[in-house]
Amino acid sequence: MKRIYLLTIIFFISLMVRAINVEIDGIMYNINVKTGLTEVVANPSHQYKGDIVIPEAITYEGKQYTVTAIGESAFFQRDITSITFPNSITSVGRAAFYCCSLLGSVVLPEKVTVIGDMLFANCTSLRRVVIPEGLTLIDNSAFNSCYSLDSLIIPNSVTRIEDWAFALCKGLTYVEMSRGLTYVGRGAFGDCSALNTVIIPDLSSWSMINFGDYNSNPLTTTKTLKINNEEIRDLVIPDDVTYIGDYAFRGCTNITSVTMGENVTKIGTSAFYGCKNCASITIGENVTSIGSWAFYGCSAMTSLTSLPRKVPSTTSNSFDSAIKDQAILYVPSAALEAYSSKAPWSDFYDIVALNIPKHQLAYYVDDALYKSFTLEEGEYITPEPAPEKEGYTFSGWSEIPERMPKHDVTVTGSFTLTSEQLALDGIQYTLWVKEKTAEIVGFDVTDGFTGQVSIPSTVTKDGTSFDVTRIGDSAFSKCENLTSVTIPESISFIGESAFSGCMLENIFVKNTATHLNERSFSPASYNHTMLYIPKDSWSDAVYHGDFWRFINIRETVTSSVDLSSKQAYTLMRANTFNYIVYDAVNDTTAIRDTYYQVDENSENNCWQIIEEDGKNYLYNIGAKKFAQLNADGLLKLTSAPVAITIENGKNGIALGDDNQNQWIFVLNDKISVADINLGIESVTNGSSCAIDQYYSINGVKNKNPRTGLNIVRTKNGKTRKVISKGY
Repeated sequence: MKRIYLLTIIFFISLMVRAINVEIDGIMYNINVKTGLTEVVANPSHQYKGDIVIPEAITYEGKQYTVTAIGESAFFQRDITSITFPNSITSVGRAAFYCCSLLGSVVLPEKVTVIGDMLFANCTSLRRVVIPEGLTLIDNSAFNSCYSLDSLIIPNSVTRIEDWAFALCKGLTYVEMSRGLTYVGRGAFGDCSALNTVIIPDLSSWSMINFGDYNSNPLTTTKTLKINNEEIRDLVIPDDVTYIGDYAFRGCTNITSVTMGENVTKIGTSAFYGCKNCASITIGENVTSIGSWAFYGCSAMTSLTSLPRKVPSTTSNSFDSAIKDQAILYVPSAALEAYSSKAPWSDFYDIVALNIPKHQLAYYVDDALYKSFTLEEGEYITPEPAPEKEGYTFSGWSEIPERMPKHDVTVTGSFTLTSEQLALDGIQYTLWVKEKTAEIVGFDVTDGFTGQVSIPSTVTKDGTSFDVTRIGDSAFSKCENLTSVTIPESISFIGESAFSGCMLENIFVKNTATHLNERSFSPASYNHTMLYIPKDSWSDAVYHGDFWRFINIRETVTSSVDLSSKQAYTLMRANTFNYIVYDAVNDTTAIRDTYYQVDENSENNCWQIIEEDGKNYLYNIGAKKFAQLNADGLLKLTSAPVAITIENGKNGIALGDDNQNQWIFVLNDKISVADINLGIESVTNGSSCAIDQYYSINGVKNKNPRTGLNIVRTKNGKTRKVISKGY
């Protein structure tokens, strides 16, 4: 128990130490020892009077304290005649100067942001008050009953004036209002009977102030609208105003006409009540609601134009009966029936359709006129449904205004081919569904392709085949390890930077009509890469096509992958693309460069692949000899059939061990065996092979095959040429 008492005593002692009341030079201060700040408070033992000067700081027991506040009711009902504030003051408590009846003028500190409740209420001698820029709120009854206050400038930083703030300021004649005001409370300027001038700095902001009642708007007393001290008779509400607040122009008898901006959507309660000299009013085309008493008492009105095509909601007393009887109501022709059937609009004696200017609304699809309409200004626009086209996707319409403006409107849209995406063998495609074509758009191989890439001429998705016709922009860009690419005949276009950054050694093109962008390949490719084009296409490629940029160009022969034994072929070495032919003069194989003309119809240049009993043979028709691969990797001819290793690949055959870089061949230009006189179809090692009869080359019957070339007839009646190595 003793411990609890001790803690309690320590707690109260700490409170006493933290806040101390001290009187210095007749002014009582409450000092906060912890923060080093102090405020002026009421002094029960000393009646404040006369001229009061508040210091910026005080010294107590050798320590300085900054004066930052005037406490609540600090000078309540004191006989002070003036008050001087230091710049350190940031707040003044409610009713701090209430009923200081001798106080004549006040300059509020610059750091004060709020004038509190009843701060200067009943200061009946207060003639002048300076409100600093930066103050945001004038609270309830702050200057209520300041009878001597004759002028007031409210800075633009003030956003709210609360209830009764300046009520009963009967000597107030001049007020400049804040541009930043959003709310003025009930009765804020009530009974300011001498008020004759109210200066409004900005019509837009004034129009949207929310007034608490008619006594909160000082114009109710002055009855004259002035903007920057210029009287306004023909009131035009700016386009940046979205609503007209309650009581905004109530009782402004100097207004003779009102025209509202196109963005006003709401007219508040009593907004134009008692504007008895206003003869003409035009309600903006976007107004949707009109409050009670909005135009009541506009007794001079003879013309009311309502532009909205959707009838605004109103109350029964938005217009008085005199207006309905004497004013002509003008409405859009398209909405005449709607106004005529909805009260209180239908109560107007005369309702007339407006002659509103019309303009053209035109829809264009792919630069061709699709549809057009003629609409009145302000008429609601119903967007045209998106057109449809098989195999195409519509882009959507460009921006369509909600209502027809005061000019023609053009709306555009376009079709694009419907597309799908496909990733296959590391290549990404865009598939154009309508045209059944495909475009290469990129790759999904980490770090790009390495070595050789052969682009397919067709791809298939869900059973549908698509011709690969385009290589898009940057499709293989930065495939730094790509050394060789084969471009099929189906490709008609290669886009910009398609192969930029690729260190290509060889490019194989099957279609010299393929269109290139000047930057489809890098400058290094144009200058150093070997371009292979189809045979006899040099002129088309260089003089008529886009391949003239390449410095190194060679013609090749279109390769075949058909290795049927019933075909003859020319033979090329794959790594150099030289022809392999029979040199009859030297009775050996020879290499012919692709620059030389090679007669593909010469028997010396024609080769066959014969497959027999699981073995493969390479036969030169002109030499009537078989090819074999020597240990030194050279190709030589022999009369005896010698089986060799043949690997059928995508582009041809390989002889021997490919890994040892021995002879590798590509078969090209298929030639019918029937066109070559001495072509053979099979090789035999002396077995009957279901043979019925043997013949010599001259047609003499033989009982058994002779070594060399024979003609045989099989049991099914067919004949063929064979070579026999003997028994």
